[in-house]
Amino acid sequence: MLECRVANESFHPESRSSGVGASVGTFGVRVGGGFGQSTSERIRDGLRTDDVGELVITTTRMVFIGDKNTVEMPYKRIVELAPARSGLRVSVAGRAAPMTLACKKGDYALAAASIASALRDNAGG
Repeated sequence: MLECRVANESFHPESRSSGVGASVGTFGVRVGGGFGQSTSERIRDGLRTDDVGELVITTTRMVFIGDKNTVEMPYKRIVELAPARSGLRVSVAGRAAPMTLACKKGDYALAAASIASALRDNAGG
């Protein structure tokens, strides 16, 4: 069992707008024209902790037992296991978004090695 937290990247929208216009007048009549443009961009705020708990690594699956949720991740359904900015990103078939597991530095390496070993053992059998 490893103490971990589930973290998700949080973002905030940032909008920018710009415009150009001109106006011409003669004999008391003014004609104007122009255009404006607005863009929105998602700015990364960083990782937001969603849950804190224990990560249990077995020979057939990982289970995160958190204060709020329990998430079971059978190895046969894991489609991606990759390092993330502050943890380990796990994508599981059928889940809408990947899960980022953030553990202490030493625990992160132990979790990655244990999961990779279990995945290798399951691929052969």
